Amino acid sequence: MPFSVQLVFYVEACESGSMFDSLLPDDLNIFVVTAADPHESSYACYYDSQRQTFLGDVFSVMWMQDSEKEDLLQESLHHQYEIVRTETNTSHVEEYGDLDVGSMHVSEFLGYQISHKPKSFKTKLPPVNDAVPSHHVPIAILQHKLEAAVDPKEKQEIKFQLHRTLKYRHHMESIVSDILMLATGRDEDKVQELKVNGYKLSPKQFSCYKKLVSSFSEKCFKLSDNPHAFRQLYILANVCGHEKVSMKSMMNAITKVCSRQPRLRGII
Repeated sequence: MPFSVQLVFYVEACESGSMFDSLLPDDLNIFVVTAADPHESSYACYYDSQRQTFLGDVFSVMWMQDSEKEDLLQESLHHQYEIVRTETNTSHVEEYGDLDVGSMHVSEFLGYQISHKPKSFKTKLPPVNDAVPSHHVPIAILQHKLEAAVDPKEKQEIKFQLHRTLKYRHHMESIVSDILMLATGRDEDKVQELKVNGYKLSPKQFSCYKKLVSSFSEKCFKLSDNPHAFRQLYILANVCGHEKVSMKSMMNAITKVCSRQPRLRGII
């Protein structure tokens, strides 16, 4: 007897749609819901002053809230997606993959209690009025800490951390701009195009992207030590999807520009 397995992903990440858009086939029994489309950030929310961090992400909060109040034995994955897409007003929630799997009940993947009954929340969650782009969270946390600080020395230390974080981010972005200027022969229009436009990569272009990412991490900013470096990788993808900028020129530019720079760590 044939055994069929279905797989469902809920993906909370910036530009999460880029991992599946035009890439995930619709006949693999895989259904995906993403927090954002291929070109936008996801959003953090519910800053907690005691813990000094954000407790949730808008997309995740919405689908977990839906899972708590709906009858999962009756609600389909696609219906849940429609609700979460409507309730998430900070980014465009998307669905990908096998939409036939989307017709299956949520309970088949998240489980259910036999005595489960949909909950009617007498006390609703507070409205999301402090959402910030996920990549801006380190800055927002420092800003919240600065607002709450009373001791002058503590304020000064937080100001220093905030200034250093912004300075290092700007330094990284300047290095990337220098690399692009060299790789494009100082064509400012082309540089701007690579920074703004989003080119879809085909599987044949993954090798180019992997080589550029490895070179950038090895010679410029190690990804595991510099979370903000992930914000620059879309530019490398754009290079691989751009017909007028070669991978070789980009590799040479990375080597030349970054060999003159100190290796920094902790750029968040």
